[in-house]
Amino acid sequence: MNEKTIELVKSAQSGNRYAFAQLLHESYSTVYKYLLKLTLDEHEAQDITQDTMVKAIERINSYNHNKSSFTTWMITIAKNIFIDSTRKRKRFEKYKLENLYAGQLYTSLDEFLENDEIISSINKLSPKLKAPIILKYGFDFSYEEIANYMKIPIGTVKSRISNGVKAIRKELKSYE
Repeated sequence: MNEKTIELVKSAQSGNRYAFAQLLHESYSTVYKYLLKLTLDEHEAQDITQDTMVKAIERINSYNHNKSSFTTWMITIAKNIFIDSTRKRKRFEKYKLENLYAGQLYTSLDEFLENDEIISSINKLSPKLKAPIILKYGFDFSYEEIANYMKIPIGTVKSRISNGVKAIRKELKSYE
């Protein structure tokens, strides 16, 4: 990495907004082009590029020029955001498929929460089962996030969610 970029990074890490703006400006095009090839979608590439810039602003102090170039660091952030968004999209598709069996297809959390039978079924769960279900499906927490939040092992989170979903499905079948 050249000396100019190293100085810009150090200056940005010290709080110099101009230096940070220059770094982001210089890497924007490279990150966008990378994401365009990865996503094959202009809008998604633009969205993830913007998210990458925000994440870089939040994490500038974690950047170490001895480990990678600034552009490589930005590409890594972009790749991780892309992977996360792909996982979320897959989870949503899985959710839609799981709910097709009952003729219930919810395209948003609001629609899901407006269904009285589902709300009633969730409310009948014990607090130990209800909390992880709401965190997972209502707030899109990962298993690890739920485990950290509830201070329980990940295996326990998975078990409780599985048991809760089974109980909800059983309850919903009684409404049919």
